[in-house]
Amino acid sequence: GYAIERKQQGIVVANELSWEMKKFYNAEFQVGLKALYPDSVQIPGYRHITAGRSLQSLL
Repeated sequence: GYAIERKQQGIVVANELSWEMKKFYNAEFQVGLKALYPDSVQIPGYRHITAGRSLQSLL
């Protein structure tokens, strides 16, 4: 999506409602962060299956 592309390009878009999203929709906000930072996701056996390859190389 566009948010991931902007993140990869280093483009920062200010969001005036980000504090509200964090407060009222924290679970959804955390899922969004994991989408932006997929290396932070821990999946049991994942490293064994991928043999250390990055997520991008598997897509």
